[in-house]
Amino acid sequence: MKSIHLCFLVLIVGMVSCIKEPEKPDNDFTPSESAHVAVLCEGNFMWNNAQLDVYMPDSNKLQSNVFEIVNNRPLGDVLQSGIIYGNTFWLVINNSGLLIGLDPKSFKIKHKINISKSPRYAIGYKGKLYVTDLESNAITQLDTQTLEITTFKVLENPNGQRSGWTENIAVYNDKIVAAVYDGYLWTLNPEDESIERFQCQRGCQLLEIDAENRLWVGVSDGDSSSLLKFNSNFKLENRIDFPKGNNLNRMCKTVSGDSLWILISGQLECRDLKNPSVAIHTVIPYTEGYGLSVNPQNGDIYVSDAIDYISKGRVVVMNAKADSIKNSFYSGIIPSDFVFIAP
Repeated sequence: MKSIHLCFLVLIVGMVSCIKEPEKPDNDFTPSESAHVAVLCEGNFMWNNAQLDVYMPDSNKLQSNVFEIVNNRPLGDVLQSGIIYGNTFWLVINNSGLLIGLDPKSFKIKHKINISKSPRYAIGYKGKLYVTDLESNAITQLDTQTLEITTFKVLENPNGQRSGWTENIAVYNDKIVAAVYDGYLWTLNPEDESIERFQCQRGCQLLEIDAENRLWVGVSDGDSSSLLKFNSNFKLENRIDFPKGNNLNRMCKTVSGDSLWILISGQLECRDLKNPSVAIHTVIPYTEGYGLSVNPQNGDIYVSDAIDYISKGRVVVMNAKADSIKNSFYSGIIPSDFVFIAP
């Protein structure tokens, strides 16, 4: 069996080595009418070298450093995440404390907003953005029409540094739900601004909602990792504990919503949500996956490798079953997230 696995790995690596590197256009950016993928590169903390690249799957073209080319200024310090909402491409710049709103086709700046101390992830709902934060023990609400900012406390009695740290955020049953690292699910009813907190587990970070409207929570605190399933009343229905020493890095549902792709200690695997205790392992041609996203248009899987965290990272594009590699290319420093922009 070991020789079979080795041969399979050699075959996949050989396939990747034969894939043509994306064409890199001149140092100009021409807006595309076709679907394109924004590659969000964190850059190094305190180096102010975050980068936004754009990949065109149809033409196999990669344009590097698009934000700086279009706007004639650097992006900022640590590009954490991004979403498309309200015909605006919103970028969350973590260490710069910024939300930057771009035109999703031209990538020109529409808005630049000092949002909070250390923003992480955003979700849009009924004309407002809700943004999590590493340091401020608050969720920030931005009215996308008036640009008015409101904050909501996460924990009533924070008890130390980064107490009230929030990570992934989602809309679930018309409520805003945020993962609180201290071990809670924080919810906000936007209609009456009432807040509730539900017990989870320390290390609560990742959120996904499946096709049957169940909430899956990824937990990792450095010592242990778990995958938890909650029903619509925020009652725990199931838990899967990973072997000690494994770290649950990323989690994305498939287009159908019946399976989860996860990165566990940098390795890609799939969990069928009808039988989530069984992992379907996938051989990938690198050693340490860092970023993970699924293209909602065709199910393609984008996985990044930060390599040494100071040089260009690598992006691997796999088909929806992860049994074929469609492309592989190098992007900016620490590629960590992907935003899929429809034509």
